Amino acid sequence: MRLNIRKQRGLSLIIAIFLLVVIGGLLSFILTISGAQLGTSILNIKAARGLQAARTGIEIGAHLALNYGCSSFPSGSMTVETGSNMDFDVTISCSQTMHNESTSNINVYKLSSTATNGSWGSLDYTSRTIIASVSDI
Repeated sequence: MRLNIRKQRGLSLIIAIFLLVVIGGLLSFILTISGAQLGTSILNIKAARGLQAARTGIEIGAHLALNYGCSSFPSGSMTVETGSNMDFDVTISCSQTMHNESTSNINVYKLSSTATNGSWGSLDYTSRTIIASVSDI
């Protein structure tokens, strides 16, 4: 009995095309996942810088409030340099209340610091807010 080899022609071409499609799909999937991980890492770094910028605002606000009172606060916002072209606009607000303890008056300052970067609604918009209270005890 003799096998006809001509009938089996083209089978290896079909297998090769199938393997190319499968390997191409896997490579495409891997590139998509690695790109998403890179984007997530960049956004995490930006969020951490925003938090540090808001903390800086609280530190500046505490210094101004304890030394000069709430009337010394700038009326607008200030820019905090964080490097890498990711400057944050920091807005600091202050409110003051006075409390009587025995024979002394204690000033309590409520500070709010909001750090923002980017435009509202964009994918890279970052905003962090910290609220703190300090007193002149």
